[in-house]
Amino acid sequence: MVSNQQTFVFLRWGTVKQQLAQSYFKLVIAVGAAVCFISVYSLQFAALDLRFLLLMLIASGLSSRITIRIPRFSSEVSISDTIIFLTMLLYDGEAAILLAAVEPLCSSLRICKKPITMLFNSAQMACSTFVTVWTLRLILGGISDLPQRSLTQFITALCLMGIAQYLANSWIVAIAGAIKARQPVWQTWVQHYLWSSITYFAGALAAGIAAKFARTVSVEAMLVTIPIMVIVYYTYRMYLNHVESSAAQAEQAERHVEELSRYIAERERAQAALRESEEKYRLLVENIPDVAWTADQQGKCLFISSNFERVCGYTPEEIYGEGGSRWAKQIHPDDLARVCASYALLFTERRMLDLEYRIQRKDGVWIWVHEKAVSTHEKDGVMYADGLLSDITERRVLESQLRQAQKLESIGQLAAGIAHEINTPLQYVSDNTRFVQDGCRELTAMMGKYRELLEANRHGDLSPQLMDEVEAMIEESDIEYLMTEIPQAIEQSLEGAGQVTKIVRSIKEFAHPGVAEKQAADLNKAIESTITVARNEWKYVAEMTTDFDSHLPLVPCLLGEFNQVVLNLIINASHAIGDVVGDGAKGKGQITISTRHDEKWAEIRVSDTGSGIPDGIRTRIFDPFFTTKAVGKGTGQGLAISHHVVVEKHGGQIAFESQVGQGTTFIIRLPLAEQ
Repeated sequence: MVSNQQTFVFLRWGTVKQQLAQSYFKLVIAVGAAVCFISVYSLQFAALDLRFLLLMLIASGLSSRITIRIPRFSSEVSISDTIIFLTMLLYDGEAAILLAAVEPLCSSLRICKKPITMLFNSAQMACSTFVTVWTLRLILGGISDLPQRSLTQFITALCLMGIAQYLANSWIVAIAGAIKARQPVWQTWVQHYLWSSITYFAGALAAGIAAKFARTVSVEAMLVTIPIMVIVYYTYRMYLNHVESSAAQAEQAERHVEELSRYIAERERAQAALRESEEKYRLLVENIPDVAWTADQQGKCLFISSNFERVCGYTPEEIYGEGGSRWAKQIHPDDLARVCASYALLFTERRMLDLEYRIQRKDGVWIWVHEKAVSTHEKDGVMYADGLLSDITERRVLESQLRQAQKLESIGQLAAGIAHEINTPLQYVSDNTRFVQDGCRELTAMMGKYRELLEANRHGDLSPQLMDEVEAMIEESDIEYLMTEIPQAIEQSLEGAGQVTKIVRSIKEFAHPGVAEKQAADLNKAIESTITVARNEWKYVAEMTTDFDSHLPLVPCLLGEFNQVVLNLIINASHAIGDVVGDGAKGKGQITISTRHDEKWAEIRVSDTGSGIPDGIRTRIFDPFFTTKAVGKGTGQGLAISHHVVVEKHGGQIAFESQVGQGTTFIIRLPLAEQ
């Protein structure tokens, strides 16, 4: 990415480059104007005749339109160069300079509308012609008498004329091009103008021949020869076109030969690379621990790697011989329908196959495998799929052990709170039991006095002393109080025992290893048990409110892992509220857990009135080991595990809504149908 400073430098350089180009154009135009002024001042008007007028008309009207390409060079011989040279030989240098200034102006009208560009083209031709004229004068003396000199001097003059015009003209234009392209002048000249010298030499030679001819014939003869020259010109153009066409065909044939040679060489390289790739693929397939396979829509294997025998006990030949039926027989009955449905969708809907299921090895042992296929292709009119099969039995065992360890770790972290939750009802069960025990002693003693009173009355031996003793015991024992409080104490004891039973049952349900496969479960009941287990985490800082959908159907899930997810969310909610209310002495927050039936989904929401999640960390909260809690209070694994359980293992969704300072709601959606 270009920085702002670099952009400013580029813009500033662009402005400087434009200003420099404008300044150079104006300089050349000024010099060209001076050259034209000097030429007009020095021009011998008396020497001009009808031939000069004819040359002027040809130069201004036709010269730039008539060019002859030079075969095998990207250059052309223009009549304008020839006419300028011819004017120089016939009418001296000043006439040639003025003609050189006029011709670009007329030519530029067809291709350019910018005045500064038109004036620059005119000025650079005038300047280069001026340099040529004075080069000839300084070296050879006069110019107009050159056609009368010896052939050697004349040819030398023509060569000098061509090279002077070439160097002056090409360097003036090259400087302008170098400024625009922001590159060295020498590089621009070599790249674009080095090989254009032949056009100037050819123009000088043509002008020399025409000058020799013009010295010996009249104007009328020259006019008569114009049609002949035109015929010769177009005949030569046709010849050149034929030559170019033949050259193009030859070049095309050469290109075809080169392309054919390259194709053959590339084909040979491709075949060698293919053989090398096939060998690498064979070695790779034989050495990876997974089983690679290719099969059609009916399950018939076209290819299966040799390590299939190590994983499943069967040789590839046994699978080839019996086709898909052999493999289907080895799949666990509880998994067969799911595997067949997913395999069919791989071909019909191009849906990725990604399954974990059980198969029976040849020795009868059941193992877990992970099968994955992502592409289908057609061969000989038959659709095939490519996939990999991995033995994940050991991984599944380790995952089960890890899940159980995580549950036990959670229970261990909650142990003190659970012990407190159990201790409270046990305490008043114990106190009430002692009260009942003391009351029973008093009632037992009272019953003994009543029995003694009954026996005395039965034998007619009822004494006032015995009556006084019974009355005193009644007053001392406060029978009415005992008859009122003992039933209440028993009721409270039963209630406390029920609470202990509920806590123990919740712990048992939460910590139970569960099953390896999803089973239909009552999520409302599962959440209620988890709330009970985590009660000591939230009861000091929050009030717990539940809003369960009584019509929520049973949901297929891994219940133990679902309980772990809910526990993680409750603990996180408690900690978030604790950050706001402290120990809850001045008021508590609110945790709300609700369930809803949403078409094909079961939705669980866990809301809190905590501090909310800052915007800067929202994209990272599901990352493993990411936590904002103090050291020792959080490991950063809770939400990462929750995301893995909900999304990867249940095919569900987990998201959150949060407002800083108001709280957070985590939303879990589990599919009601098996994925």
